[in-house]
Amino acid sequence: MQVEKTQSINLKLKISNGNEENNFEITSNQAVNNNNFTLDYSLSADEVSQYLHHKNSNFNFYQDIYFDETQEAGKLKITLAPNEVREITINLKIPKEGIKGQLIGGINVTKVPKESDRQEGILNVYSNVVALVMEDKDYSESHK
Repeated sequence: MQVEKTQSINLKLKISNGNEENNFEITSNQAVNNNNFTLDYSLSADEVSQYLHHKNSNFNFYQDIYFDETQEAGKLKITLAPNEVREITINLKIPKEGIKGQLIGGINVTKVPKESDRQEGILNVYSNVVALVMEDKDYSESHK
């Protein structure tokens, strides 16, 4: 998506739950190529810094994205009842300096394992990501 200086963008994300009550963690993360040369959307800000050789953006996926139910940037915890579908508003605040070039990050939705799941030998943690690709107008026009 093309973004402009000082723009505030609201996106909607629907989260659907299964047949049991579940807890979910929703986070916004910077995308990086990890040691396996795969695009990774799950790393914390500290982990991402080891992969970024230079920071050329004023936008921070950990500090400039807010979720509708919290004032804390970059993360949200929710509990969904069985078969509940909830729509989350994601607010991106583009700084007054704007962004330069293209930025890639994502919104991770991770099902938090229950204590009963932790008793078994193998623990599966389910996570889905929605990629966010943002670019400034100059980048968009020069890459048509």
